[in-house]
Amino acid sequence: MGGPKLRSQEGDRLRMTEHNGAGQRRRYRIVVRGEFGELLSSAFGDMTALPKDGTTILMADVADLSEFYGVLDRLRDFAIELVSVNELQTET
Repeated sequence: MGGPKLRSQEGDRLRMTEHNGAGQRRRYRIVVRGEFGELLSSAFGDMTALPKDGTTILMADVADLSEFYGVLDRLRDFAIELVSVNELQTET
C-alpha cells in the first residue's frame, strides 16, 4: 500500500507524505544559510541556486526519497546549515 514515507514540515506539526510510485518527480525548495558563490553552486549543478539576502534558495527536482536524502547528505557534507525545506506542488 503506497511507497516509502517522508516526513515533511507543515507549520509546527509533522505530516507524512506518500511517495508517488508512478515515477513523478517531486520539487523541493531548500533554503540554506549563506550565499553560494559559483564554485559551491557548481557542486549542486543539477539544482538551481539563487543567492538572496544572506541565504541561498535551492530548487531541487528529485525522483525518489533516495535522491532527496542524497541532496540533504551533500548539504551536510559541506557543513551547510538548513533554514527550511518545503515540497512544492508540481503541475500534473
